[in-house]
Amino acid sequence: MKPGKRETSCRRSRATLALGLMCLLGLLGRDVAAEPDPKPDTINARVNFGWRPTSRNFGGTNAFQVWEEQGSFHSDYEISGGGVTDAGLEMSFWKSLGVGLDISSYKSVNSAKIASRIPHPFFFDLPRSSNGTALGLTRQELGMHLHASWTLQPINWLELSLSGGPSLINARQDLVSTVEHTETGFPFDSVQFSGYSTTTQSETTLGWNTAVDVRAFVLQSMSNRFLQRLGVGLLLRYMRGSVSLAIANTPVEVDLGGLQVTSGIRFRF
Repeated sequence: MKPGKRETSCRRSRATLALGLMCLLGLLGRDVAAEPDPKPDTINARVNFGWRPTSRNFGGTNAFQVWEEQGSFHSDYEISGGGVTDAGLEMSFWKSLGVGLDISSYKSVNSAKIASRIPHPFFFDLPRSSNGTALGLTRQELGMHLHASWTLQPINWLELSLSGGPSLINARQDLVSTVEHTETGFPFDSVQFSGYSTTTQSETTLGWNTAVDVRAFVLQSMSNRFLQRLGVGLLLRYMRGSVSLAIANTPVEVDLGGLQVTSGIRFRF
């Protein structure tokens, strides 16, 4: 082959190769453009129902005057169990980091053991003792939980969110305010517990919370867009705080919060 023809053939080969590369890049670019960029879910909403198994105890003493002496009764309160309702939103703002706000409501009905010392109607420094139980005492806690979160996604339908932050907690507690007794008759050496009355106190405090939320979106392969975003979840939250309640003008520190185990619906936007 002559040198001129050989040079012309090389130019044609290079041009054909360049044209082929341009077509291939064009096809790849079209395929990439056709596929939407994967975007992380920015908002997760949840509604939960569950139980708080944590127990709390506190006690207080009330003093009163009778028969020109001072009597008293001591109440021991045990707060145990109770239903929890929880709802909130969590929004991601940079990679796996996010912020959220939850509202939880807790309520339980408990009892208190009462031990009384009642002065004698005739003799000084000879008190009679009695024991009783106050029933139907309600504890309510309403919490607003602001938290920062870190979300992991080990597989495409499972998410794990770790969070923590401050909590604003309002507590309402029924307290025994007075007790009633019946004299057993002469020589009045004993009394019988016969009743009580209660009062409700409410206080608000700043506490803290930490939580783990496991979210499963097992329907994301469905063709329905709503079902793709619908899931279920399990939330474990521990919150803690304390308030000072006045029992007979004496402040008593009362612990709030505890472990909450709830589950419910998840929806991501």
